[in-house]
Amino acid sequence: MTFEKRVMKVVRENIEGQFEITSDSILIEDLGVDSFNKIMIIAGLEDEFSIEINEDDFSQIERVGDIVDKIKSIVCKEGE
Repeated sequence: MTFEKRVMKVVRENIEGQFEITSDSILIEDLGVDSFNKIMIIAGLEDEFSIEINEDDFSQIERVGDIVDKIKSIVCKEGE
């Protein structure tokens, strides 16, 4: 499974409602993500990718694709 699909799976599991999730989906406007959902998504991503995420790193995240890019950079950095 690709990074993108894994991220989308985590997002889907941590939001309420049935939304079509794409890399262009805007978290707040398109998916209704609130601060609680955001915390749950971060926790889910930490579990899914076996990484530790600083919540501040996600303060500027707007789209699902931004999460994918951020996760890739964290995983690559930890792999060095």
